[in-house]
Amino acid sequence: VLDVSGSMSGEKIGQLKDSMFTVLDDMTETDYFNIITFSDGVSHWNPLESKSGEFVQKAQKVIQATNENKNLAIKHILGLQAGGSTNMNDAMLEGVKLAKFALQNEKLPEDVKSMIIFLTDGLPSSGETDGEAIRENIKNANAELNAPIFSIGFGRDADFDLIKEISEQAESFSKKIYEGSDAALQLEDFFAEVASPLISNLKFDYVGGLVQNESVSKNNLKTFFKGGEYIITGKLEQNIKQDNELLSIKVVGDGRKGPFIRDLVICLRSDMEQDNQDLEDTETRSLLIPIIPPSLCIVPPYHPPRSLAQDFMQKLHAFINIKQLIKKSNLASEESSNEPKEKALKLALENNFVTDLTSLVVIRPDEKPSISSLEQPGSSRRGNIAYGYSAASGIRTRNRPSLSFKIQASRPSLHSAQLT
Repeated sequence: VLDVSGSMSGEKIGQLKDSMFTVLDDMTETDYFNIITFSDGVSHWNPLESKSGEFVQKAQKVIQATNENKNLAIKHILGLQAGGSTNMNDAMLEGVKLAKFALQNEKLPEDVKSMIIFLTDGLPSSGETDGEAIRENIKNANAELNAPIFSIGFGRDADFDLIKEISEQAESFSKKIYEGSDAALQLEDFFAEVASPLISNLKFDYVGGLVQNESVSKNNLKTFFKGGEYIITGKLEQNIKQDNELLSIKVVGDGRKGPFIRDLVICLRSDMEQDNQDLEDTETRSLLIPIIPPSLCIVPPYHPPRSLAQDFMQKLHAFINIKQLIKKSNLASEESSNEPKEKALKLALENNFVTDLTSLVVIRPDEKPSISSLEQPGSSRRGNIAYGYSAASGIRTRNRPSLSFKIQASRPSLHSAQLT
């Protein structure tokens, strides 16, 4: 779904054509597509129109990416002209409608999954222009299909907050493309990133009772792409018995050739710890030659001793959970948004993070200027600043009063640092 409004004129429309040429050329006959362009109104591309050169009534269908169809689509893209205002609402609704129509009325292979890629460089200025109404319209239209919507904000004038929220409520992601000589390459990279979906409806279940379920971050993903990664964080139970040191994970999803099912087992001790324990056991049994069975589980990697600054796992767990809880709160109704917001606030205060819910407060006591050393890292929680940064050791201040820092909950209208 491509924006061809007046603000796309000039270099932008040229870079869009360059990137779309590469994207279409890279498609194979296993792919299906259509091109929707919009400005004041919305238009579907139809290969029959490209063949005859005459206008054909817009067709709600997806087209197989044969060589002939790709060449016709490239010809259509190269002929695009920018002009008019930006009817973002109707364009996105038309994209959802086409994706739904394709799955319900066309004989597509079972491994084909619908996705919508939306590009715009401006603000909604035609049709429905209220951002909240647009977001709600698309959410309702996509409720049954639940198709992923990937958004691209092209340039600094794009309403990136709006398209980001639209993508997030569809459990997808968005990207901001900056204007410049490499903008076409940035667009191509984005299309390449979403061009190879491997597994949909991916879910991780931790079995065996070793994990604190309430501490686990989001454990499911709508679409997993080739070359991607997904991080889940959580806490283990404190009292784990020695004979129960294997963490079992069941991974399920929908793959190209049917259900995807994997059972993973992770050792909670390293190879070195396991080998030492086995040697002790064999010596206790007075065996001359120790018999150490091969490991049947995934062994955690060995890392050299870490400094205080490198020991970041607790911060990473809090950071990921805070991001997901705030996003969940923003997308939820007013009644159900309080619980995730309170959990995020608690984690932020416990870990000294500056977020939309907390503020960094700098406290300057009423005293004469003096020379003082800042606290050593980790010696006090008050030294931790936003996102885990702390004061460096050995730094001294001259002729200034000593400062201390703390993180506190913000008032609803406060999102910036305070000086008191």
